[in-house]
Amino acid sequence: MSCVIALARITLSIYTRSLLCAAALIIISAAMALALSRSTVDILSLAASVVLTLSLFRFDGIKLRLGLLAGSILWLIHNVYFQSWGGICLETCFCLSTLWGLWTIVREQNEKPKKEICL
Repeated sequence: MSCVIALARITLSIYTRSLLCAAALIIISAAMALALSRSTVDILSLAASVVLTLSLFRFDGIKLRLGLLAGSILWLIHNVYFQSWGGICLETCFCLSTLWGLWTIVREQNEKPKKEICL
């Protein structure tokens, strides 16, 4: 079910920036997390879902990447706690790819003023 919610979150965020859609996805995620949580550590997955949803619907550029990184780190902590090796590998890859994207954006932004000055 969480994969379906994640798919809906990503797909909808491509087509809309609606806070109403974001709120609906957060409410669905919260209801599911509260119904299925077995420990307080499960709240990390809910926090990650909220951060990722808000980031995808409201931000772009560096802020989007920072939100994606924060959500991935929360999932990574959750997966380490539960010793989910597949989840650890997946979130580590997400963190690394997000860091690469952040580095690329920052590098491009730092190069722009230099190019304008040289012209």
